[in-house]
Amino acid sequence: MPRWLQVVASLNPLTYAIEPIRYVYLHPDWRLDSVVLETPFTSVSLGVSLGLLVIFCATALILIQPLLRRRMA
Repeated sequence: MPRWLQVVASLNPLTYAIEPIRYVYLHPDWRLDSVVLETPFTSVSLGVSLGLLVIFCATALILIQPLLRRRMA
């Protein structure tokens, strides 16, 4: 994959959801400190990937609060 595309893929939150699933499926001896993704910036472990997903979901939920309040009112 070209370097510019690696950067784009590493910024996509879906990458942090798919790669851990793929790793757990293919490796029966996984741990939270297992490296599941090599980005141009750093190596990402399973625990970090799950943490990033939680942060992304929390941020998305916080950002859509005004929309939810408007729709529910």
